[in-house]
Amino acid sequence: MYQAKSVAMIYGMIHFLVDFCCAFFMFSLSSKVEDFYIGFLIYNFLAFAMQMPVGLLADRVKRNAFTAALGCLLISGALSLLWTCPEREGILWIGLGLAGMGNCLFHVGGGIEVMKESRDKAAPLGIFVSPGAIGIFLGTIVGRSGVALTGVFTCLLAGMIAWLMRRGRRQYYPSEQLMVTESAGVGVEAYGLPAAAAGAMICFFLVVVLRSYLGMIAAFPWKDSVWDGILTLLAVFGGKLAGGFAADKLGIRPAAIGTLLTASILFLLSDYMVAALPALFLFNMSMPLTLFLAAKVLHRQNGFAFGILTFAIFIGFLPAYAGASLCNSRILSGLSVLSLLFLGVGATLYQRVGYETEEEAADMPEKDAAGMLERESADMLEEEKAGIPEKADVGNKEAVKDE
Repeated sequence: MYQAKSVAMIYGMIHFLVDFCCAFFMFSLSSKVEDFYIGFLIYNFLAFAMQMPVGLLADRVKRNAFTAALGCLLISGALSLLWTCPEREGILWIGLGLAGMGNCLFHVGGGIEVMKESRDKAAPLGIFVSPGAIGIFLGTIVGRSGVALTGVFTCLLAGMIAWLMRRGRRQYYPSEQLMVTESAGVGVEAYGLPAAAAGAMICFFLVVVLRSYLGMIAAFPWKDSVWDGILTLLAVFGGKLAGGFAADKLGIRPAAIGTLLTASILFLLSDYMVAALPALFLFNMSMPLTLFLAAKVLHRQNGFAFGILTFAIFIGFLPAYAGASLCNSRILSGLSVLSLLFLGVGATLYQRVGYETEEEAADMPEKDAAGMLERESADMLEEEKAGIPEKADVGNKEAVKDE
């Protein structure tokens, strides 16, 4: 567990830097290109929606640290274009594509690495995802300082790339063929109902859509200064970080029910800071829970599981992007209640889906061979027992003939 948390902390720090650089790039770009409104949509599509197909590919290739390093390299390229060609709009559009795909590749590679290390614990997932919120917040602020800092960020990313490449050389996951049993559904070994696995993933998907949409529309009358923004950021960051620890300590369902139910009540009083900040903290605790559960349902396709949920983030972003951003305390509370219902149903369906760990999967050939030997031995024993009366009858008949 200590190693899992250490890996998650390192990837979490890189996650902070990646989101910081991408937010810095996009904020700097907003004043340099026309149709930035379209560019913002393209960036989010590349950064979030593309994680689903990239995750599927990463599950096959199994070079996760290298995938994360490639993402950092693309973001470094985007920053370099911003640094060297700050006034050439065509070049900057290329940089936007590099930043979006770089963000996508890092999240997929880093996410799979942390999932593999975390095994049956949710805390490392919270450690990995939570720093991204701080990176985005600070990146948009520092972006106002101009492009002179891009060289510093590029050098920092180069250091991260070197570390990831070194880890990739030491840890290489050989490509293996996906094993699917006859009872499997949606690409998992499901010893329960295939419908339960699919239903659980749909529920987790909807929870993330709702959380993404709430994050886009949330507005509070008391939030009118930088310090208020910082407090809001800390509530979101703290919730994402604490969610995994709460799940490991209390269990998935108690943690989900307790946090979201309390958040739905506090959101009714969100016009007041003293209620809104705890509500945001509790509501965001569900993030590592959904990621953990999805990773367990699709335990041999962690990249695909991660990509499905990030695609849900993109879907939740679209209504607010299109202008559907009406927000009040009742809407926030209602979204929290819906999240509670979907997460509760998904967690229940998850319990009906049997899955095997990687260690159990590795032991399957030995178990199958042992089981085959046991069955053969049992069959031979039954044949011997069945043959004893027949041999006795033959002996009696021969004795009669001799007489």
